[in-house]
Amino acid sequence: MALDARAEARTTLALAGAAKASVASGLTFVAPEALAARARAADRHPLGAVCASLSLDFAFVAAGSDDAADAAESVRAAGAAVMWSVAGPLGRLLEERGWTEGLRSVAGEPEALVPLLDDGVLAALEGLERGTAAGASVLVIAEDLAGTTGPLVPPDYAFEELFPRLARIVEAAREADLPCVLHSDGDVRAFLPAAKRSGFSAVHVGGGLGWQAFEQLFRAARTAGLAVVGSLLTTDISRGAPGAVAAGSRAGVLASAGGLLLADDGGLATPEELDVFVSALAAARAAVASAGEGAR
Repeated sequence: MALDARAEARTTLALAGAAKASVASGLTFVAPEALAARARAADRHPLGAVCASLSLDFAFVAAGSDDAADAAESVRAAGAAVMWSVAGPLGRLLEERGWTEGLRSVAGEPEALVPLLDDGVLAALEGLERGTAAGASVLVIAEDLAGTTGPLVPPDYAFEELFPRLARIVEAAREADLPCVLHSDGDVRAFLPAAKRSGFSAVHVGGGLGWQAFEQLFRAARTAGLAVVGSLLTTDISRGAPGAVAAGSRAGVLASAGGLLLADDGGLATPEELDVFVSALAAARAAVASAGEGAR
């Protein structure tokens, strides 16, 4: 089974903010242990097996993982679109130096980081090339700019040093006909207009936001002209199935208006959490279908 053109179309339309009765849904950063426990096809990568069993439209594939090419092939074989994820310039720097030292460097020696950030752009562009070869439909650039209470990186620094470099990566992706999603943890509302100006189509936000904070961020993103990937939050899923189903229903109502791709927030770590996510996703899909019927 090859990539389903309908799944790719749903994903593309949702990234463009279109309101459809059939909303795109997928998985983002899920722990391999959680996927393996649910996968039933021994002859297929666990990510592809889960995509097939849940009839997903897309899945994130981390470019830096050892099995990235196999994972991408399995996702496409399951009929889902590959969202290929690369580290942004700052993300790569933080991986190499560690969070504490990396953020201290941003504040204390920003000029010295310029060549490292430029190296990060080149690494992301190389990752993009591997993604296009693997059949990616979307590029995700991971830059953790914020925490739950707001920016971790000074906004002025981000605007002057990070977003121009991110725009170079986005431009290269768009030349390859790949829309781009910006991933960050936390409350990134301060960065949404810059993300839009840099050419991003959507944001994916993790980092433990609750529903109220997520909804505020979603509204801000839509105002900025960005779609959002997420809404099925680990904070709700960790409370068990009943609460997660209610949260899924809320997410489905939000998604039915357009501009929201139903997915996890990147915090699914255990088989139990993935099982609860499945229940939340089913509730969200039911709410979307109900909203579509009501509009007829």
